[in-house]
Amino acid sequence: MRIKRSAGVLLALLLVSTASRAFMLGGTRVVVYQDEGNSLLKVIGSSSDPLSLIRSRVTRSVDDNHQVANFFVTPPLFRLEPGGRSMLRISLLSPKGLPVDRESLFYLKVAGIPATNPLARNSRQGFAGASLLLGTGNIIKVFYRPHGIGAPTVDSWRQLRWQRVPGGLRITNPTPWTVTFFSVSVDGYPVEFDATHPIMLAPFSSQMYGSTSVQKKQAAWVVLNDAGGKVSGTAAIN
Repeated sequence: MRIKRSAGVLLALLLVSTASRAFMLGGTRVVVYQDEGNSLLKVIGSSSDPLSLIRSRVTRSVDDNHQVANFFVTPPLFRLEPGGRSMLRISLLSPKGLPVDRESLFYLKVAGIPATNPLARNSRQGFAGASLLLGTGNIIKVFYRPHGIGAPTVDSWRQLRWQRVPGGLRITNPTPWTVTFFSVSVDGYPVEFDATHPIMLAPFSSQMYGSTSVQKKQAAWVVLNDAGGKVSGTAAIN
């Protein structure tokens, strides 16, 4: 039993590795504005490691595999030829239940079955069976912005408030946008991110982070913008 289980885990790892090499996405995040209703994302296939099928869905969290009711991806299932290209359209079906004063975070999961995978031979049924193995092929963030919420600028991130607290600092995000940190340092000492000190800061929220700096006078920050580029700045810690 232990040997069979180990073999199954190894097969899953091999399939995930194959799928992630076989295609790439044309962006690291997707932004859907309510006023526009949809956003496009390019899928690019590898010329040396083709896939039979690509399946896409929008979920509420990284660990969730259920398609949310607010969005729909077209085509949800398609064949990607060797070296081929296709376009995914992430469409807003309904803003029901979503905040109107801030952006909301979702995740786009794009998974594939390699042509070498025997499960791919059964078309849709085979893909459904393999989706559990390949569900983490590619995952990127989807930001939904309701009417009146535009794109953030460097001035948006300058609104972050930095407060000195025992053992570290508190960062407050007073903006309607999610902040994705690339790095933060305090007086030159890097701040560590983990599950309890997340790399993302939700709109209108605050989070405490540890710091080895004694004085905690100045913070240097780098955040990621809509294109996945880096925006940097400094701020006094009060």
